[in-house]
Amino acid sequence: QKVAKSRWGSRLLLVLVPPTADTVNHLARLHILAGIGDSADLQRLYAVRWQLTPYVGMDALGLVLAKFMPILWVGRALVVLVWALFLLGAVLLHRALVWPAFRLAAAGRVFSL
Repeated sequence: QKVAKSRWGSRLLLVLVPPTADTVNHLARLHILAGIGDSADLQRLYAVRWQLTPYVGMDALGLVLAKFMPILWVGRALVVLVWALFLLGAVLLHRALVWPAFRLAAAGRVFSL
């Protein structure tokens, strides 16, 4: 199990851009959003229109992280966050299906939305 964890983490450290299908597009969008206020060229070519989209939360979090680290590191951090949330979702789903008390709490939460 330790080998699997170290291989998972090292893959992210060995590459410049995380190996997912559309990471480059998301990084490009974050670069534009983070730099549009300081670049006349970006302002001439792009306009920022915030709207409700599936990735607006990642954009907002990415902009906050971009103030403290380079865009490529932001991409890595967001990929790790997404993978961790996928894992957390699977763990919580397993708990909800196996542990009766947690199942009741999860059902109450779902129906309260």
